[in-house]
Amino acid sequence: MPTHLIATDSVDATAAVSRIGGQPLLAGTAWPRCSGCGEPLGFLAQVDLAALGDPTLTDAWAVLFSCDRFGGCAAVSQGKGTLALVVSKAGASPATEPPSSGTAPKPLRVFPEGPIALAARASSVEVPLGGGDEETGHRVVGSVGAVTEWMQDPVEASCPSCGAEMRVAFQLDEAWGMTTATYTFVCSPCRQAVLVVQPY
Repeated sequence: MPTHLIATDSVDATAAVSRIGGQPLLAGTAWPRCSGCGEPLGFLAQVDLAALGDPTLTDAWAVLFSCDRFGGCAAVSQGKGTLALVVSKAGASPATEPPSSGTAPKPLRVFPEGPIALAARASSVEVPLGGGDEETGHRVVGSVGAVTEWMQDPVEASCPSCGAEMRVAFQLDEAWGMTTATYTFVCSPCRQAVLVVQPY
């Protein structure tokens, strides 16, 4: 039975829920910067890892970032300008993006006008990304625990700590207004995550 990520309603920018946009909830971690241009990474989304059903991750968020200075930073195309953090819910608080240096191109932001909440819902049928959930009618924007569709060639990810093959945590297609798909991999024992971005 597939589990979909569906976009539900507008939500507060600092809400402790799975959502696209707003302010990330971080715990003792400085706002990350792009390894390519050095500018602050753009916050994409946070997803409650409890949706995976893994008891070792029920207390954590996956928080996703990517450099959004397209045309001025090649890091994303090289697979270096993205970051996924596993953040403990305990002690996490809203973080504010630091100012840009002013030398890099301005960020390209195509998020919804306001943060949108996400919900994980098991379904009896597979719904294509962008389609309507069979029960609620809300838009399906991703999947949990499996990949619905690769935009390019399928990839695998190895844990940066232990080297083991990582499991797919979720796919999300709403990062940049449906022009890019993101794939998040996790290693439960190491509490590490890797984010892969594939443009359409």
